[in-house]
Amino acid sequence: MFPVGDGYVIALTYGPGTDWVKNVLAAGGCELRTRGHTVRLISPRVFHDESRHDIRPVERQVLRVLGVADFLSLNKAPAASATPGQSLSAAAPVDMTLRTRATKCTLMPPVGRLCWLDRGAHQQENDVDRRADVTGGRMGDVDPWVEFERLSHADPTDLTHAQRRLLALGGLRAEMNNGGFHQYFFNSAGDLVSDAVDAAEASGVTELALLIRHALDLLDLQDPADRWARQDSLDDLDPEQFADIDDAYYALEASADLDSAMRGFIMS
Repeated sequence: MFPVGDGYVIALTYGPGTDWVKNVLAAGGCELRTRGHTVRLISPRVFHDESRHDIRPVERQVLRVLGVADFLSLNKAPAASATPGQSLSAAAPVDMTLRTRATKCTLMPPVGRLCWLDRGAHQQENDVDRRADVTGGRMGDVDPWVEFERLSHADPTDLTHAQRRLLALGGLRAEMNNGGFHQYFFNSAGDLVSDAVDAAEASGVTELALLIRHALDLLDLQDPADRWARQDSLDDLDPEQFADIDDAYYALEASADLDSAMRGFIMS
């Protein structure tokens, strides 16, 4: 979900025909729970945009790789407004609290629900070809998000240490740019938070490792890889408690070349 103008745009990673999208369209709106506040949204509109114009660069690249080009736009409702032709009591908006989380979670392939990847002869040949490209001096041309997408469909127990680092760093970046640390910890990408810290330190971006640790301190968990424990802890935290750490991350994302950091793990 991305704030655009006086509303939001949601990437429809499972297409425009899902039940929740139909429900929002039929109701003429929904309520969004975000950063501890409830926002009334109206005028839902499904549209197709191959350019992904309204999406930030990092997520635009990921959505391009995933082939996602269908979106749902919604406008913020004026105070005490109702869907045209309906009273507020009759509008019965769809509760988007869980749907919003699900939508955010599915922007990237969910790490917690990975499927097995058939690594047969053809896949091994592709791996050799990719390594040849890198060793041939074209490392700067390697798209780390393509590799991230490939790894997202592998069983995490089959990944090398370097591959887990790349997957963890990419998952962190995707969630952070879509909703901050609160969303990152709530969703499946947070399962690899220890690998994300490891990746940040290994790539020399120590400030990022410190930010992740600072955010983890707010959760105060013995096992941050336990998603259910993270979500229970988040229930007691206002998303605004992560705001300063989120801002520090966004400043770091703008100044550090995290694509290169991810790319460095492809041949590690």
